[in-house]
Amino acid sequence: MMEPSNMVEWAVYIGIALLVFSVITGFDDVISKFASGSPTKKDLLAKVDELEKRVSALESASKH
Repeated sequence: MMEPSNMVEWAVYIGIALLVFSVITGFDDVISKFASGSPTKKDLLAKVDELEKRVSALESASKH
């Protein structure tokens, strides 16, 4: 049976290993986007398309 101090030490090592793994694989970005509710690339592209349409409409309206 393991001593409590050894179990704490192993838990810290496993935590560090998981942290390094998530940073290397990019999984930390997925977690942070999910947690913060940041817009996805699809949402941003839709917003850009909408803004481009609005700009073109304003440009055509200003020419008349």
